[in-house]
Amino acid sequence: MIITVTLTPTLERTLVVHYLGVGYTNETQGPVRLDPAGRGINIARALHRLNCPTQSLILLGNDSVGEVYESLLSEEAFDVIVVPTKTYTRSCTVIWDDKNQLETRLVGSDPRLDQADIIMLGEALAERVKAGDMVVLAGDLPYGVEPDSFAYLTDVVQGVGAKVALATNGYALRDALKAEPDLVVLDQGSAEAYFNYPIRTYEDLLTSAHHLREAGSQQVLIFVKTKGLAVLVDADEQWMVEFPESDCSGTSSGVWDAMVAGFLAGRSKRRPLGEALELGAAAATYATMQIGNEFGTLKELKAHLDDVDVISIDHADHPA
Repeated sequence: MIITVTLTPTLERTLVVHYLGVGYTNETQGPVRLDPAGRGINIARALHRLNCPTQSLILLGNDSVGEVYESLLSEEAFDVIVVPTKTYTRSCTVIWDDKNQLETRLVGSDPRLDQADIIMLGEALAERVKAGDMVVLAGDLPYGVEPDSFAYLTDVVQGVGAKVALATNGYALRDALKAEPDLVVLDQGSAEAYFNYPIRTYEDLLTSAHHLREAGSQQVLIFVKTKGLAVLVDADEQWMVEFPESDCSGTSSGVWDAMVAGFLAGRSKRRPLGEALELGAAAATYATMQIGNEFGTLKELKAHLDDVDVISIDHADHPA
């Protein structure tokens, strides 16, 4: 079982316009899309589409946005455990300009939580996780909670013999690394914010991944969507991934989450690292072509497996 944890869920509203005229009335094309988003729930939704057993725990605010979010969750065909909080639920509006192939995002502010909410979530998690499970702690750390909250949740999970994948950034990542998670996954923005230097090449990716391993993670996966690059590093192997050039037909929503889900799904089915990365890269490629948080099935991903290149760095020429 793969269990995802979302501390900052986001109700994402996606609109498509032929041309976005700032300061003018704009007419949308087609229906408005609503998604229960947030890194953890996105990964769970993508895993479910890949027929991978999954559950999801979510800290959800007690407001009208939270009610809509929970209603959308009821349509998902996997177990979702909602841990209620007294604060509001974050929302986001994505506007896709079809003519210029440009995306504009209006992101709501993060809610402020109490440490008691984290403790309550940890208790709910401890009741469900079993030895051998993989728990994905994903997203930003909310305002108002202790910086070691992800480290605390990691200890809860590892205490019952389960594994932890961590997808966060900043001081939350720095503190959580002390708990030695099994896997750390970062996108370009999160990696650059953590290291405070630009990440553009394979050398940058490899250096950063090795630094994260030295800081405590057993395995590190970093993805740079703008360059179509990714690397995976563990104690024994190094892998690089090259993605096809994007056709710019979809929004950025869920692309990195799809990559993580595909990789985890492959590993849960005991596929070798290279094959798991190939599945993750195909999932991300599919997601780049979608409007909103839309994830592919195994059948849909097969069409993209030949479009990605996954190479063992130890058995390849040094990348340029």
